[in-house]
Amino acid sequence: FTEAFKVFIKEMLVFEDTSRDEDAGNDEEESEIMSCAYKFALQCRKFEEFTEAVFRNVFNDENMLGLFFGRFGKVGEGVFLQKIVQDIYQLLPNLRPLIRSDLGSLLTNANKISFATNILSGLSPREKARAAHVALRLTTTIIKGFKLPLSPQNQKLLIDRVLPLHGIPGKLSHLKPLLQVIHKPLVAALRAFIEKAPGVFGKIIRGVLSSWPKRSSGNTPKEVLLLTELTSLLEFGKQRGLKLTKLEAGMVAARLTACVSCQNSMVAEAGLRLFRSDGAR
Repeated sequence: FTEAFKVFIKEMLVFEDTSRDEDAGNDEEESEIMSCAYKFALQCRKFEEFTEAVFRNVFNDENMLGLFFGRFGKVGEGVFLQKIVQDIYQLLPNLRPLIRSDLGSLLTNANKISFATNILSGLSPREKARAAHVALRLTTTIIKGFKLPLSPQNQKLLIDRVLPLHGIPGKLSHLKPLLQVIHKPLVAALRAFIEKAPGVFGKIIRGVLSSWPKRSSGNTPKEVLLLTELTSLLEFGKQRGLKLTKLEAGMVAARLTACVSCQNSMVAEAGLRLFRSDGAR
């Protein structure tokens, strides 16, 4: 049964891959396939031993979870993909290390330009970002259950895996950076960290500032997106009585000055919004 389910998932991936460039007439058939997969997973949950055997087999495959999220992580489908893995994480403690490991690998590799040999092999940049989107939503749920004080492993999740996602390069269009695909769940994950362990607030602000694109990269939309995020996080921290160190406040002020004085009107306006916000006061 475990091998059969694994083959079934791979066949779904092949179906999605071969139907991308065809007409939209496959939508109904694809929806039916996804519905079958979801119903199968729901039935599996009734039998813990069987479920653990099936999904241990799936999670042990270094490409399976990444491909599954990347190819089927669209808005509607991503919701039940998240729920399936989330339910398994809650029901089967023995699988949690494997799931955390797979999620960590997805997040680590999502912002790498070259992905020929990593867990997201075979995915386009947009699909990699889509996989990271679903993985971040799952990760946020896991973060909320962390015990205090944060273990070194959980701190490493923030510093080495979540914050570096700000470095995802490229654009979807001249007005949309690729980062936008994962930005909402990324900010949600950072807020979850701040709520769980307020002491990481300064580290998060430094992490966002350190990921700023060079002006020469011509990625104005990403600068505007990061300014919006910085405004949101600073206000979120202020609402909870959190303060930055003098060094961190100086870093924010320096970035703000550079943005407000920028010749690009979009960046300058976003900088002024940050300057006028409650979080900057």
